[in-house]
Amino acid sequence: MIDGFIPVYDKKKDITRFIPFMLDETLSSSDIVYYDGQLVKEWQNEVRDSLGKDVSIGCRLLMLEEKDFSFCGSSLMLPIRMAYWRRTKGDSFPRYNVLRVLATGAFDKQERLVAVGISQKLEGLKEQFKDAILFGPDENCDISNDERQ
Repeated sequence: MIDGFIPVYDKKKDITRFIPFMLDETLSSSDIVYYDGQLVKEWQNEVRDSLGKDVSIGCRLLMLEEKDFSFCGSSLMLPIRMAYWRRTKGDSFPRYNVLRVLATGAFDKQERLVAVGISQKLEGLKEQFKDAILFGPDENCDISNDERQ
């Protein structure tokens, strides 16, 4: 079962990908792995910061490793945390459709949502998820007022 998508902008190829993921109880202490179980080393800290050290669940990307694909940034933190809350908070957190509500965002040390580049991800969303919304911070005013409507 897919718990969400992580929007990733690949600067080298100038494309946005939406990587499906699932939360996985068989993984230990907030690990993040590819579908085949291989660790995604670039995002280990972000997943631990997003889920917390005491959580006994990890994240499995529903993709295999690609040599020319680069993972960087912390914007996976919000979609992973939302998926975790959706699974664990019961009726106190909305049961949104993961194909209609996507998220991108990072948290600082004080647990505040911080700005991440979203303009390319928004363009990718328009092409790949025409009926969805992208939830995330916009402190840098990357989105025009017309696009907000």
